[in-house]
Amino acid sequence: MDGIVMSLVTARTQHLLINVYQHDVDDFYTGYVQAVADDGVVLRTFSDAGLADGFAFVALRAIDSIEVAGADLDNMAYRIATADELRFRATPAAPLAMPLHDDNPLLYQVAENMRRTGQAVLCVTIDAENYLEGQIVAVHEDNLELSVFNKFNYTDRRRIQVDYSSLQVLEYEGYDLMLETALLAQRATLTHTPTHRYPNNNNADKILQAAQQTNQLVAVLARQNFENFYVGRVITVNQQWAVIRLIDMAGQFGGYTLLRVSAVHSVIIASDYLTTMDFYERWGQAHSFIQVPVLNQEREFDADSDLLGDLLSEGEIFGRVYRVRGTQDNGVEPIMGTPSAVDQDSFTIIPTGANAEAGQTFRNSEVQALSFGNVYTFLQERWLSDKE
Repeated sequence: MDGIVMSLVTARTQHLLINVYQHDVDDFYTGYVQAVADDGVVLRTFSDAGLADGFAFVALRAIDSIEVAGADLDNMAYRIATADELRFRATPAAPLAMPLHDDNPLLYQVAENMRRTGQAVLCVTIDAENYLEGQIVAVHEDNLELSVFNKFNYTDRRRIQVDYSSLQVLEYEGYDLMLETALLAQRATLTHTPTHRYPNNNNADKILQAAQQTNQLVAVLARQNFENFYVGRVITVNQQWAVIRLIDMAGQFGGYTLLRVSAVHSVIIASDYLTTMDFYERWGQAHSFIQVPVLNQEREFDADSDLLGDLLSEGEIFGRVYRVRGTQDNGVEPIMGTPSAVDQDSFTIIPTGANAEAGQTFRNSEVQALSFGNVYTFLQERWLSDKE
């Protein structure tokens, strides 16, 4: 038995929270081992917010290393415990209890379970540029057949073969995949929506004001980072700033972003992805399902006030955690922490858990986006409060 398998077996026996790192990718999984076999491991996974996030089969050949202790796992254990204490809800109901047998290949068992129940899955393969989502429609000895669902393009209706030898990860039974299953029940009626995008030709404030008036769901792309975009509803806008009430990839409330209007690249008001997110959001509302009920989803902002200055002052007084993106980022991840030394023209962000010497100073004019009020900043604020 090699070291990785031995570590997985030990983690299962001792019910250890672990991190599973993969070869050549930055993504890793945090969770508890449910089953181990010759072809891979099934983990009950958790999101960064400490919420149970379904399950993942990870092929043994894809695993680079296992972590069973360390600061990251301590932090995740705190978040899981906090989510449990505050009664965060991962899904409306517990996942189906489907047994797995260690003496048989796990991938075949998981794939067959998903085929029988018709649940949506996510596949990560060696030879695919992107993750593949959809429903498993056939399971064979060496491969499975996937009816692909592309939430960004409803015209993508492929049925493809996924060889077990190329499959790295198979995720299933997370909340977002549960929502995808519900949406796929209506697949026959889904129609493609051509993407309707408004570029910012020095008129982003007018575009955002129109979106605010109609309360429509929009996607906002920033000039600095096209890979990530903001999805939500505009609740306040003036010539300099817009406040967006965000939703996450499962249609749940995702906090707020104060976005500089001049930093907007374009605004998408219609697309297949927005249709998907609108369905996810409405599903949660129709079923009165809120994952993180402690968050303030009804906050109001005055467009005539100093939006940035007021938030920074509030953050310094009450120890709020913000995620700040400035003009000097140049592709570097935004910094998350608490504001300090706030004055009329500048402020310092002290990273969570660091001392004041580690702070990064921003001029107010450099700030492109300031995000707050989401589950991640809430958990950081609570952790700081508990430490005190």
